[in-house]
Amino acid sequence: MSVTVDDEGVVVQGVEVPAFHIFLRPALAALAGGQPLLAREALEDVVASRGLTAGQVAQTIASGQGRVHNRVLWALSYLFATGAVTRPQLSALPTP
Repeated sequence: MSVTVDDEGVVVQGVEVPAFHIFLRPALAALAGGQPLLAREALEDVVASRGLTAGQVAQTIASGQGRVHNRVLWALSYLFATGAVTRPQLSALPTP
């Protein structure tokens, strides 16, 4: 299958899910609203902002977890590790 990806890693054709680092900026944007979010709320915002297809969202990894969910959580983990975001409580992510 031929896959075309734009400069930001968004798939133009096909159903490939972008690498986790492509979700860093959309994750920060999702957290920019001023209120803490649960990780699943940030995930929903990232999916909507990237215009991911139902096919992309439906993909799973070997554990059964959604591939997009996994990659967004990795992006959020990296943002936390670098100090770009903090966690006021388990699973809640505040604004940067």
